[in-house]
Amino acid sequence: MSMIRLLIVDDHQLMREGLVRLLGLEKDIEIVGTASDGTEAVEKVGELQPSLVLMDVRMPRMSGIAATREIKARHPETEVVLLTMHEEDEYVFEGLSAGASGYLLKDASHDELMSTLRQVEAGQAQIAPSVTRKLVREFASMRQSKPEPSASPPRSPRPSFWDSGASDSSPPSPGWAVPSPGGPPAAGAAPSGRRPLPGGGGGGLTAASGGPLRASWRSREFPSA
Repeated sequence: MSMIRLLIVDDHQLMREGLVRLLGLEKDIEIVGTASDGTEAVEKVGELQPSLVLMDVRMPRMSGIAATREIKARHPETEVVLLTMHEEDEYVFEGLSAGASGYLLKDASHDELMSTLRQVEAGQAQIAPSVTRKLVREFASMRQSKPEPSASPPRSPRPSFWDSGASDSSPPSPGWAVPSPGGPPAAGAAPSGRRPLPGGGGGGLTAASGGPLRASWRSREFPSA
């Protein structure tokens, strides 16, 4: 069992002295010092090199949460357990985001306190059961209030020739012309030098001479077998 080098931080002298007497009886805890506010706690951590800090939250000059953030920035190997009478969400979230590995209420039993200190010293995180329930409820409400992502609308298929409504009466595509029988060439009619498709005549399609022939959609322009 590894020895816990503990720094106790609380602005109430009676609370500090009570914790020193209580925890000093444990064989695996060495109390290296005490501090009465967050500013003193930061200084004592640098001076005494504790492995774990038991920290009150609300204190003058510098709060326990601000001190936790400063301690973790300067001494990331030092663990912090917040011991407080407040279980409001703002304290819990701010304390954990500041880097605390434990959050315990002051009405916790001696066994709960010792279990938390030992688990945090071993590299685990420990939160009071009542605080854990609040975190779970808060997370569940956040999930319920979050809107579900809307499904992407289906992509329309690319239109094809047969979906475009083209029929025998539809005008040919650009570059093809339908000459009118016995009359002048229709608008867009093939200029001179073009030859009619097989089965041409009135209504036949023409293509540029020497160019590739494209199949017509008119059934009468395909020679019968």
